[in-house]
Amino acid sequence: MKGQAPSLLLLLLAWRPARGAEQQCQLSDQRYAGVTVTVVALQEKGGVNLENLYVRAREFENFTGAVVDFVQRDVRPSGDNPSLAAEVFADAGKVETGCNGAGVYQGYVIKGNQVPDLVQCGGIANLSTQVEQSQTWSDLDWADVATAIRQGTSTYDSKVYSLPIDADYMATVVREDLAGNTTLDTWEQWVAFAESQNGTDMNGDGKPDHGACIALGPAGHFSVFGVLMAIAAPHLQLGGTPQGAFFNTDTLEPKLTAAAMSQIYPDAPSSFSFETALALYKRLVDVAVPGVSAKDAWDYFKNGSCSTWISLPGFVYKTQDTKFGTTNMLTRNVPNATMARVEAPGVPCPSRSTCPYASDTSSGLVS
Repeated sequence: MKGQAPSLLLLLLAWRPARGAEQQCQLSDQRYAGVTVTVVALQEKGGVNLENLYVRAREFENFTGAVVDFVQRDVRPSGDNPSLAAEVFADAGKVETGCNGAGVYQGYVIKGNQVPDLVQCGGIANLSTQVEQSQTWSDLDWADVATAIRQGTSTYDSKVYSLPIDADYMATVVREDLAGNTTLDTWEQWVAFAESQNGTDMNGDGKPDHGACIALGPAGHFSVFGVLMAIAAPHLQLGGTPQGAFFNTDTLEPKLTAAAMSQIYPDAPSSFSFETALALYKRLVDVAVPGVSAKDAWDYFKNGSCSTWISLPGFVYKTQDTKFGTTNMLTRNVPNATMARVEAPGVPCPSRSTCPYASDTSSGLVS
């Protein structure tokens, strides 16, 4: 679907079910003075920053009188400490091990794909009653949470089990001064524009620059494959995210070829396939700065060395002007340059019946 490229990483905060009495929705000042709760959280290092989580914890302490402690665990095992996921499931229980968990902690920072397993073992609490209260709904600004996150990951079986802390997606950015009136509604148009700019001097240093700034290494970071999946998603999910991006949910056949896609979408043109998306991605890689990380790609774009940039929103917002008045790092280096964060491109679609979520654009219907 055209618009926001798909989410890649989602961190959620979930709580263990209350023991004994029902969880209270309305808290009075200092009601829980002397009570300590412990939350297992992702270790803050290598760019991981959960500052908002800790700010909210201090607010909770001031209001309730409780103390919130955090135990940090890395994504991978470190020394004698297990990984974050292993720590969570050892405490909350897993279906494969009979749902027997230690029950030491009161809250967890988890990934969205862990919610179903934790729910099946009763390891995390149903928060629907709390969230749906009018005051809590308003305080959380729940309707402002992106639909895919609110319904697809925080919610399971029509019930809310977690609150989102951080969600990364691929933000699409273009050098506005170079693009001018170029139409960038589709991925084909996006890649063609990047190809047209590749090899030109975009920052006035007398050297040829690149058509794209994207992460291509090291392979361990999810942003490396994020660009490919941002291109692939609109080619594979004509009917929205419930259909999945990898397999035919009826036959479990991979959505690799146009023939495989035609079994799901008989009216879809042959351009809807993973093969098509992969070919577009390869063309973009061919005009990109070679072998750079997401951080390196950010530096190249700030120096005016690329006509397009696809990256994590944190990097993008740090580069462009924001309502907080930060200085645009691109124009600091290239005074005449302007950047624009634009809707993620999509794929041309023949009809609304084939692509019910498609957008009307200057290029026609785009999914």
